[in-house]
Amino acid sequence: MYDFSDSFISKEVVDLAAAHGFTIEVCQDELAENPRDCGVTSTYVGGTRGTGSGVCDEQLAPSEQGSCIEGAVINFANKKGLDVSDLLWFTVHTYEHTNIALSLTSFNDRFDGGIGGFIFESKAAIRKEFGVERISSKLKEKIRGRLQSELEELTRWANGEVYEVSLLDEDENVVISHSGVSDVGNTIEDTARELMLEVEPA
Repeated sequence: MYDFSDSFISKEVVDLAAAHGFTIEVCQDELAENPRDCGVTSTYVGGTRGTGSGVCDEQLAPSEQGSCIEGAVINFANKKGLDVSDLLWFTVHTYEHTNIALSLTSFNDRFDGGIGGFIFESKAAIRKEFGVERISSKLKEKIRGRLQSELEELTRWANGEVYEVSLLDEDENVVISHSGVSDVGNTIEDTARELMLEVEPA
């Protein structure tokens, strides 16, 4: 299995680990759980793009997609017995070129970009969650930001950008490891530091 440590771990942290008798290994987490299975409150309904196995929660049939995304939302709501007026929904845009990217913002690429369906939350559930009687524009933007973060995490998972970080001893045996680590900021290097704090120095 390929070691990505050179891509994520600074020389400072590598040297710190070595001083304690450890080597840091960063490998792709091939058993990483789909983030859509981790208690999200939204539903991602996939269209013609961005619908690889396990990526979307629900799949629109060609006959349900309609001529516009608004029609697809109405068709889906009718099929599921949902009140379309209760759905706070946003168009999901996709970019597919070797890997896939999902976003609430258009990629403005007519060749590799497109509409990959929509993502929604129940307005009633949102009002209950935040203890409000109406959803303000500020709250709507907060939900939009939450859904964008969910799509970014789903993108990383779909592209295999989730890793297992391990500390190895001098015989290359795993001393301690942490899986399901996404490539966000310095998360991978920070995880390596935390693992070193959890074990006794060699």
